[in-house]
Amino acid sequence: FKIEFSHIGYKTVVQTVNIQDAHIRRDVTLPLSPVENSAILVTAPYAATAEQTPYAVAAITREEIQFSGATTLTEALTQVPGINQLSTGAGISKPVIRGLHGSRIQTIIEGFRFDNQQWQDEHGLGLSDMGIRGVEVIKGPATLLYGADAMAGVLNLVDEKPAPAGRTVSDLNMKIDANTLGLNTDLGVKGGSETFYWKARLGGDSHADYLDGDNERVPNTRFNGLNLSSGVGFLGKRLVSNLNYHYSFYQFGVVEQNEAEGKKKEEHFEREMEEAYHQVNYHLITTQNTIFAGASRLKIDAGAHFNNRQEQEGPEEQELGNLNMQLNTFALTPRYISPEFWNSELSAGFQATFQDNRNSGSRRIIPDATTRELAAYAYLRHQLNRLVIEEGLRFNQYHIQSEASGMADSIGYMAALEADYHPVTGSAGLLYSLTPGLQLKANFAMGYRAPNLAELTSNGLHEGTLNYEIGDPELRSELNREFDLGLYYHTPRL
Repeated sequence: FKIEFSHIGYKTVVQTVNIQDAHIRRDVTLPLSPVENSAILVTAPYAATAEQTPYAVAAITREEIQFSGATTLTEALTQVPGINQLSTGAGISKPVIRGLHGSRIQTIIEGFRFDNQQWQDEHGLGLSDMGIRGVEVIKGPATLLYGADAMAGVLNLVDEKPAPAGRTVSDLNMKIDANTLGLNTDLGVKGGSETFYWKARLGGDSHADYLDGDNERVPNTRFNGLNLSSGVGFLGKRLVSNLNYHYSFYQFGVVEQNEAEGKKKEEHFEREMEEAYHQVNYHLITTQNTIFAGASRLKIDAGAHFNNRQEQEGPEEQELGNLNMQLNTFALTPRYISPEFWNSELSAGFQATFQDNRNSGSRRIIPDATTRELAAYAYLRHQLNRLVIEEGLRFNQYHIQSEASGMADSIGYMAALEADYHPVTGSAGLLYSLTPGLQLKANFAMGYRAPNLAELTSNGLHEGTLNYEIGDPELRSELNREFDLGLYYHTPRL
C-alpha cells in the first residue's frame, strides 16, 4: 500500500508499506518544510507527490481556492501555472490548458468522466468547489488513463476526506463577493465508524451582474445555483467501497451585444433571470470499489450522469426558439494495479462509455444521437535508483450514430450519420534526480482524438453570438504530439 505521512510544517512523505493481518511498526522522519506541504496526487495510477512523478502535474487545495478571491472554481484554477480561462461574464467560464479547452480537457469527479456538453464557448464548466479537498491538474502522458479526449489535460476534483472514526463533525462555509454582491455558502455534516462513513452537504450561489473597470454594470452577467451532495462508504480489510450522489442546478445570464447599452441603470442587486440565459442541472451517481488481493488491487468504478441543458433565448415575440438537450452518460471502468509486476508497477484496464443525447426544445443545434466508446490501456512505472521511467499505451474504439433532423435541403437540416473511429494514444516520461533537490523531467506523448458530435453534425445559430456553426461529417481524427522538458529545484525554504 502507498501510505501518506504528513504534518503541518513538515514535508509530506509517501512510502510503500506491506500490510498483512499482523500489526507492523514503521518509523518515519518528516523533513522540515515551513513553506508548504507537497500535494498528494490521487489522480495518478499510484499515490505520489509531485516530486515523484515525471509528468507535469499541479494541485490546488480547497483553502487556496477559497482565499483566492475568485468568483468561480474555474477562475480559481487560473492560479495554477499553464491554466487560463475562457469566460463570458462572471458565471460562464471554462478552463484553458495550453490553448485548448472544452472537450479537449477531461474533468473527473470521483473516478467518473464528467461531460456537460462543453463543445460551445457559452457552455461553461459549471462546477462548484463545494465538498472537495482540492483539484489536481495533469498535463502530459498520464492523461491517457482517462480518455483519448484529454489532449490538453485532466482536471480531477478530489472529494473531501471522511470524518475521523467515531466522530460526527459539521462545518459552515461562507464567501461574499463585493463586485457581484454575491454570496456562496454551504453546510456539511459527516460521521462514521472504523468500517462505515457517511456525509451530506448543501450549498448555494447567488450573484448579481458584475461591475466593469468603469464601475458600470455589465447587463445579464448574473448567475445563481444550488448544489447537493451525499455519500456513504464501507472500509473493510479486503474491500473499500463508496456510493455518492450529486445534484446541481444553475442559471447563467448570457451577455448579448444588443444589451450592452440601455440597461445599466437597473438596480445592481437585481438577480432575477430575464431574456437570454442558460439553465443547467444534473444528477450524478458514482460508485468506487477497491478489492485487495495481496499487494495488488482491483478498482471498479461506475457511474451515471444525467445532464439537462436549456437555453432560454429571450422574449417569445422574437421567435428565436429555445434549446433543451438531455445528455445521459453511463460508464464502467475496471482497473488492475500491481506494484510487483516484473520489478515495475502496472496499471491496466478498460473503459466502457455510453452516451445518449436527446432534444425536446423548439430549436436544435445538434441532432439526437448515441455514442459508444470502448478503450483498453496499460501504464508501467519503473524506478531504478534515481531514475523513474513511465510509459503507457491506449486503444479506443469510438462509434457514433445520429438521427436525421429537419427537412432535407432546408436551413437547419442535419443528415443522419454513422461513423467509427479508432484513436490510439501512447506516451513516455522520465524523471532523473540530479541531486536531492534538483530534478530533470522529460515527457513525450502522441495520440489521436476522434471528433465529437458537435464537430460532426452541428447546424445552428448560437445565442449571444453572430456564429452559425455547421459541422463536417467528413472530419478525421485529430493528431496531437507533445513534448515537455523541465528542470525542478526544491529547497526547504523555497
